[in-house]
Amino acid sequence: MGLPEICKAGYVRSSFSGHFRAWRQKNGKPLKTVAQELGVGITTVNEWELGQRFPTAENLEAIAQYTGIPPCRFFCPSQEACARIARINGRPL
Repeated sequence: MGLPEICKAGYVRSSFSGHFRAWRQKNGKPLKTVAQELGVGITTVNEWELGQRFPTAENLEAIAQYTGIPPCRFFCPSQEACARIARINGRPL
């Protein structure tokens, strides 16, 4: 059995960036607003969305609280995929 898709190189960064940008756009939040409310620079948020940079664990937790989205949802295509990966890793969702 191969690695789950989430474990493959490049998937995590591109998945996060796409989901984060989609959330921001869906909620009509300008980059500047998101950056200010998260306490980071506009360049940082832009680099997250472009997949050029990845948030620290502290920033990822802040993003989850800010958006109301569990961190796993930024990396998984669905709640079911998140639950499956959590079971593989022996951790509750």
